[in-house]
Amino acid sequence: MLWYRLLKLVLSCVIYFKKQCRVYIVMELAENGSLLDIIRRDTYIDEVRTSRWFQQLVDGVDYCHENGVVHRDIKCDNLLMDIDDNIKLSDFGFARGHMKPRNGVFPLSDTFCGSYAYASPEILRQVPYEPQLSDIWSMGVVLYAIVFGRLPFDDTNYNHLLKQVQAKVQFPKEPRVSSACKALIRRILAPARSRLKMTEIRNDVWFTLNSDVTRSLSSEDSLDSVATSSRNDSLEQTSVIQPLLTKELLKAAASKPRSDGGNTTDEEQPIRSVKPLSHTSFK
Repeated sequence: MLWYRLLKLVLSCVIYFKKQCRVYIVMELAENGSLLDIIRRDTYIDEVRTSRWFQQLVDGVDYCHENGVVHRDIKCDNLLMDIDDNIKLSDFGFARGHMKPRNGVFPLSDTFCGSYAYASPEILRQVPYEPQLSDIWSMGVVLYAIVFGRLPFDDTNYNHLLKQVQAKVQFPKEPRVSSACKALIRRILAPARSRLKMTEIRNDVWFTLNSDVTRSLSSEDSLDSVATSSRNDSLEQTSVIQPLLTKELLKAAASKPRSDGGNTTDEEQPIRSVKPLSHTSFK
């Protein structure tokens, strides 16, 4: 049951091999592209589909956190869609392990990686941060992007971006989004000390109310039935998924050395800008 849950939440590894000091990883095919592709196609997403996908995102990230792995690069590009339009978390290149709490205290990260538009205020300020909370911030940016079809913050200027993320998040007049959904976004895109935890997100009014709706959808139903535009694609799932290889990749992420302050031993690249995306739209 545990591995069935993992296969539903995280993009699986088919095979990996080394050649001339390089490691090649063959991943499960994401037949329907990325969440970013869906947003670009539909402009913005209705709250029925949004709720289903956000619940899957919460499940996937929560699973990683429970196992001491933080992702640190959650964004629409890294949320891939399987043949049934289910979200799968991918790209663990910046992930870090051994991040379970010790004596009730979460270890801090001092490596500032990820993507500017999705980065939490504490990352942008370059202070040691709790990566679980930064993952949750990025999830809030994703939720905003799904329902509004645009990013909440303009990352073209660093100083301006830093001011934006430390201020109250602003919402456009269109498209129309429920006050409950906006309230959840506002509580996630909040300072670290008051930012919602995973359990609080699961208990949120919008999250719990929409859980009933999404559970009523048959696993055989296509989400395009509630979309403004439909597709007639007929795809066959040809990926051969090997759960043990996915397990090895998560182990590899969990085995990355962790610093306890001072000089970091992480080998990640620094935080980067998300050039393909826009504060005004995803076009």
